[in-house]
Amino acid sequence: MTPPAVPALPGTAHPPAPTDAARVVRGFREGGLDRTGPSTFMNTIARRRIHQKPGFAEGDTATLHSPARDAPAPSITLSLDRQDWTPIP
Repeated sequence: MTPPAVPALPGTAHPPAPTDAARVVRGFREGGLDRTGPSTFMNTIARRRIHQKPGFAEGDTATLHSPARDAPAPSITLSLDRQDWTPIP
């Protein structure tokens, strides 16, 4: 099933990017995923805290290229299993 189209933002041809929370909800409820796992840079503390709320666990560390820094930067993987997911209303 194809999700409904999201309208473009005013003044642009691009629709808004879905939030990580929206991706999780869609993946678990509509996509049949059993596990999801984004990564984030180590110094993005706010993003890491936001991911803790629905139950993401921090995992392995790695060094990924950061386009904003145009250099390698330490990152961490996050993971969430369907049975550990706590939907936030």
